Amino acid sequence: MKLSRFLVGTLACTLFAACSNEENSAINSGQEEGQLSYVAVNIVNANPTGSRVEGGKYENGEDPENAITKARFYLFNASGNPYTVTTNEAPGTVGANNYVDITTLEGQGKDEPNVESIKKGVLVFKGTTTELPTSIVAVLNPPATLTGSKSLSDLQTAIADYSSTTSFVMSNSVYASEGTKVVATNIIGKVAQNKEDAEANPVDIYVERVLAKVRVTFSNADKENQYKVSEDGEPAVFAKILGWAVTRTADKSNLLKDIDPTWDNTTLGFTWNDEPFHRSYWATTPATVTLEKKSQDEIINDQKPATPEGATNISVQRYCQENTKKDEHTEVVVVAQLVNEDGNPNPIYKYFGEEHDSEEAILTLIANKYNNVYYTRTEGTS
Repeated sequence: MKLSRFLVGTLACTLFAACSNEENSAINSGQEEGQLSYVAVNIVNANPTGSRVEGGKYENGEDPENAITKARFYLFNASGNPYTVTTNEAPGTVGANNYVDITTLEGQGKDEPNVESIKKGVLVFKGTTTELPTSIVAVLNPPATLTGSKSLSDLQTAIADYSSTTSFVMSNSVYASEGTKVVATNIIGKVAQNKEDAEANPVDIYVERVLAKVRVTFSNADKENQYKVSEDGEPAVFAKILGWAVTRTADKSNLLKDIDPTWDNTTLGFTWNDEPFHRSYWATTPATVTLEKKSQDEIINDQKPATPEGATNISVQRYCQENTKKDEHTEVVVVAQLVNEDGNPNPIYKYFGEEHDSEEAILTLIANKYNNVYYTRTEGTS
């Protein structure tokens, strides 16, 4: 049984701004109060070099997993406090909060082999001060529960149920760089006073899905989801897969991954940080997380989809939120039934605790054991 690599698909958001102050006067350390600011955004679905799962295979996200219905960008000042913006005069929805929402994104081509697809949009906002924002965090497909202005600290402590597979939540990828945790992306000098200048100088923001994907495959399984488990002897014994599920799953998770930049690969047993791709492959699970377990009946009854004949589609992936709790790992549980070649239940024959191939074998054993053994009954008196 092979467990596919956790879904660690990465999206990169590229924010275009103008060049340095010396190159373009449209970009400076401040602005007039109420002046419009522009940032052109490229959301790039990029492939990381790998993850902690062995095998070196990365599975690209599928269309539903990559779909973006809304892209939200939180702006902060140098202290990580909300940089408040007001209603703008361009596409996008902006209220008296510190974020800008974009719901219309255009697709464009890709040039690099490690990029799946690119979508682009434009951020336009008005600040309430003469200062410019210094950092930004992206949340794609933000949940309805995420409302109002948020400081960087608020987002780092935002713990909720992000398990929806209707619209996959994605957020800034968190990783370590030179021993420091990187969460928000620095945009100092990257905010322009018009769209054209904004599109001249990109800033990349890498984001990742909050959910992990799990896929299970069974070698030599036939169309009825059963495969031979007996090596020799007759009758042949097959395992018929009745269902599988991910259990001990977290009921909630962090919106932004919580890492310790001092972790080392030797202690963890794998390479956990991938700075060139702005990724990390480990995290600390919140103490408030509750793990949910599934019973055998739940696993059997929760197959998706099931065929009219009763066989299940074991190739359908499952999703789960992160769980790195010690000694309480998320697990894959498979429910199977031993059957014969026709798919009928295969009985287990035991006699005095020992297994035998068939009922006939047990009867033969009994016959041989008691052959030439005679019992007599003598009538007696009390």
